Amino acid sequence: MRRATPLLCALVLLATLVTPATAQDGPGWLYVGLDGDIVAMRPDGTDQRNLTATADRWEDHPDVYDVSGRDVITQYQLIGEDGEPTRQGGMHYINPVTPGNDFDPLSGSFVAETYAPSWGFDTSRFFYSDGGDEIGAVYFFEGRAATIVANRGGANGYFDPDGTPSQTDRDEVLYTFTAGGRLGGLRLLNFGESPTDLLVAAGKYAAAGYGRYYADGDQVVFSCRISDGGPLQLCRSAPDQEGTGFAAIPTPVDAINAAVSPDGTRVAFRGTDGSVWVAGIDGSNPTQLVGAASGEGLDWGQEIPLRGGPTPEPPTPPEPEPPADPAPNTPLEPGGTDGDPTTTERAAFTDAGPYSTAVSQARYPSTSFAGEAAGPAYAILSRDDAFADSLAGSALSGDGPILFTPTDELAPDVADELTRVLPPGGTVYLLGGTAALAESVADAVSALGLTPERLSGPSRFETAVAVAREVIALGGSTDEVLVARGTGPADNPTAAWADSVTGGAYAAAARTPVVVTPSEDLHPAVEALVADTDATAVRLGGDAALSPAVEAALPGSRRIAGTDRADTAGAIATELLDYGVDGPRTALVLNGFADDGWIFGLAAAGLAADLGGALLVVGADTVPPATQALLSTCGDPQVEVLVLGWRTVIQDPVLEEIDRLDGGACG
Repeated sequence: MRRATPLLCALVLLATLVTPATAQDGPGWLYVGLDGDIVAMRPDGTDQRNLTATADRWEDHPDVYDVSGRDVITQYQLIGEDGEPTRQGGMHYINPVTPGNDFDPLSGSFVAETYAPSWGFDTSRFFYSDGGDEIGAVYFFEGRAATIVANRGGANGYFDPDGTPSQTDRDEVLYTFTAGGRLGGLRLLNFGESPTDLLVAAGKYAAAGYGRYYADGDQVVFSCRISDGGPLQLCRSAPDQEGTGFAAIPTPVDAINAAVSPDGTRVAFRGTDGSVWVAGIDGSNPTQLVGAASGEGLDWGQEIPLRGGPTPEPPTPPEPEPPADPAPNTPLEPGGTDGDPTTTERAAFTDAGPYSTAVSQARYPSTSFAGEAAGPAYAILSRDDAFADSLAGSALSGDGPILFTPTDELAPDVADELTRVLPPGGTVYLLGGTAALAESVADAVSALGLTPERLSGPSRFETAVAVAREVIALGGSTDEVLVARGTGPADNPTAAWADSVTGGAYAAAARTPVVVTPSEDLHPAVEALVADTDATAVRLGGDAALSPAVEAALPGSRRIAGTDRADTAGAIATELLDYGVDGPRTALVLNGFADDGWIFGLAAAGLAADLGGALLVVGADTVPPATQALLSTCGDPQVEVLVLGWRTVIQDPVLEEIDRLDGGACG
């Protein structure tokens, strides 16, 4: 069996370290030096493939070029007639995908070995160290010329280089130095106009070496001893003098050959006996992939179609998708509910247009423009795919339906509902500018013999104020104005509409304007509206929704808020709508956490006002505690409940829980 040279064995005994390789993008393959060959394997140790199964070379120290995984460079030593590695060798380029495209960028003409090669900034340049009888110098190789980067001096030596990944904007090389034949630390050389050579993470460890960059080049992982005589483990930090972000990574064995996965979540390393391990970047869940073995170096490469694997099986046709659970779009009862609290009803819709027309038909089941039945005063039209310009519309919906349509066309069912519910020449309010509802939508409304009237501003905030001023012009309240947040954080976008939507039932019932503002500061248009009307501002939501700065800009305002959006909806119901916690009452429940939950709440605001009910919040499969409290009764059921949306919006267990809460055991 081929074995490592005495030099390499001596390195293990002297420094108890072996050379790691650079972590690259993609967690698909680990490249490991094993028993004189370069073996690729999955990060769980399976699907091993020998990429260099030759009898004349001993190969070690694979280094993968950046994220591709298609370029691997190794060191090699030629095998002599006695079967042992010789001093002749060089660097070997491997294409791990296509056989026959391998070559030697450095041949065996060197007097001493090339040791621990590393790509240097691109595929035409390399770093390596010159072993010889002792670890000595670091070289930079470009074209056919080698330049010394760090030369041995006295008892000191330099070795094991690693160049920065090519995707960074830095040209640097990280390498290890020894002092008096013992492991010293890490140095970094900047190849810029004024080269600098500095210690990396100085003062953080007693000894360190064999550093390798993360794939993004912003951190390095290395072997280290925190204190003299301490265990050999892994450490990581930024590649700077201070060791920014320095952290130790505990390992179950003396750890060498570290390489970090491209996403920075895992680290592969070797034990000093050549075993191969993978663990979390913090050292958690270490798993041994290979037992004790002869070999050095490992690196991480992304998922590629690596050569040497089994012939792939023909792809299995995918299983057909299960049929969708289409909403039946069953018309609602006239008036919206059946009036029987022993039953929980569902508005069985998923799409905005059909749902909003069904709510309109329930509110205005028959219309006559000769005075026999009261129809709406107008209709409100809003886009069906974004809530920004719709949020203030609930204040108008006490006297007319909100209908949803695509931005660039008037949906046929919505057009039919407009002509059914409005007399010729009736007003249709369009919420938002032409980016929300195109001019073609206004033209389509006109073609129906109706009168489009656009309420808009430069942003959602001015649009809400324009709607509010129209509400007031139509005789709406000037005593109060509801103020809610109009934006949400990136990781919680539904927060932007939750409070304004659940406040819609009160806005529709009391014809009270709703306006929205950024959470951090009061929008000037909102400030002007409140000043012009001398109305009392009612702030919906806690400090996360409307900051203390907003409160300070609204002197004399009051807040209605709960611990979360469901609790705030409950507070709106009890404090503004006088919704009781016992006796007969009506609730319309919406999924206040779904991306499109605003559609179900806004279209139903006017219906809730008609029924004297409240808009309450549930999840897709849960009933929050605040909502449970408002739906609970003992004895005979007393809560008339309409669930807004098909079971893909609010699941059946929510209805079952509502039924359980209403009419439970007393005592």
